[in-house]
Amino acid sequence: MSKVGKEPIALDYMPWADLGKEFTIGPVSFWPFYAKAEEKIPDPAVRADLTRFFETFVDNVGKPVKTVVACSCGEIAFRRFTPEELRAIRAAVDSLIFASVASGTRSAVCADNNSMAPPSADRFDLCARWVWPCHDGMVVATENSTGFWTHGKYWIPRPLSVGGSFSGNYRPLSQGLGCAFSPEFPTDVRERLFRTFEWFRFAHTESTAVSWLHKVVMMATAFEILLDFPESGKRRHFIDQINSNLCLSDSYMVEMQDGRNGTFNVCKAAEWAGQFYNLRNDITHGDVVPYERLQYKDWITHLIVADMVMLELVKRLLYKHRCIGDYLRHRAAEWAKDSPDPPEKFEERLLAGMFGLDVEGVHEALGWVPPYEEQLKRLENQIRDGLPKATDRS
Repeated sequence: MSKVGKEPIALDYMPWADLGKEFTIGPVSFWPFYAKAEEKIPDPAVRADLTRFFETFVDNVGKPVKTVVACSCGEIAFRRFTPEELRAIRAAVDSLIFASVASGTRSAVCADNNSMAPPSADRFDLCARWVWPCHDGMVVATENSTGFWTHGKYWIPRPLSVGGSFSGNYRPLSQGLGCAFSPEFPTDVRERLFRTFEWFRFAHTESTAVSWLHKVVMMATAFEILLDFPESGKRRHFIDQINSNLCLSDSYMVEMQDGRNGTFNVCKAAEWAGQFYNLRNDITHGDVVPYERLQYKDWITHLIVADMVMLELVKRLLYKHRCIGDYLRHRAAEWAKDSPDPPEKFEERLLAGMFGLDVEGVHEALGWVPPYEEQLKRLENQIRDGLPKATDRS
């Protein structure tokens, strides 16, 4: 909550987010301050005070940034946010972080291009510092301390940890996440989803205070929350959940040990889940874990794969609760008119592809399904084998 003069104003902000257009996630509006301030804040005195305040945030050469994004929920007035509004803003920002980071990472994985760096969670820093102007100075407060500067001009420089700027096309996903705020969305599922995104945010800071070991444990915690892990048998539960949710019709299958001198078959995504949870266990048990264990394939790390698996799980969850996928359902209903199969069959067949969740590219990039050319050739063979044989009329 920004403070102008002595009164709090119902406006939060992200100084480094740099979002070009206004949009909403649930009840929360995100809008570029400098482009929308006159429209959103009609009082010229308040607008001028906020503009002077935001000039405190500068780039790495001391120039005031134009990247400030305001976050509002309901009326922008001299008032305090309600506890419900504060929770909604935090959840909406966490949803934005997930959509932006995961979508940007997906684009890099599918393009096999590690220079397409997504933003970090730090780019969407939501009032990590409580800052407000005072007479000829500034006040900066943290959770446990307050600092007062009463002379001169002060700046807060952009951190080096904001990550890249390639966020991919995250708007469709963020729109779907906005539906999770609806009263019709199951309360328990919503709470797990937003708590999952909170741990996702922790795992995607680029601060040097957090190591890759921490990030593995935090992402594992996010999966435990989202998939409602049991008290015991957590690794096997994780494997089974990933196998049941991410196994595609063309998935490569592998054999895994069941720990009782037996084996079971799962898709390669589920095999990864077992590897990732082993890594998490070794870290939390204090074992020596060399950095090389973080690598999964070429430049792709286990943490990158974790992002892709989390993205697909969230997409499937949103589809299940009808937050995304309207186009697929519409097309399936149209195609079913000329087929004996019900629409649900068409949805099932097309769900993984570009008409649905569009996850096949990730599976191919990670080596979990055959290359597209091989899949196409197999389909052509199936069609050809299904045609009736030509008869000899000579």
